[in-house]
Amino acid sequence: MITPALAATGRRIMDAAEGAGSAVILAGRAMMSMRQMHRSLAQLKQQIDMAGFGSLLVLALISGLTGMIMVMQMGPTLANYNALNTIGGIIGVTFFRELGPIW
Repeated sequence: MITPALAATGRRIMDAAEGAGSAVILAGRAMMSMRQMHRSLAQLKQQIDMAGFGSLLVLALISGLTGMIMVMQMGPTLANYNALNTIGGIIGVTFFRELGPIW
């Protein structure tokens, strides 16, 4: 008889193996499709341009408005502590650490 703990461990191992196998299959299919990439290289370049350079205006607008909102929220609190001169650094660090990876 198999104990429930051993059965649960075996189930977890099988689930992990199935997930790893699916990842290997996906990687293999991706590698196989790389052979056909030269056919659509122009489309790939266009999509990279649209996703990168084409989104700069939107990102600039969003980041500017987000920065303004953060200043409006932090300003009164920092004014209570006479620390308004640090608001630029705080906003910069916040964007770099928190919002940068998202964008």
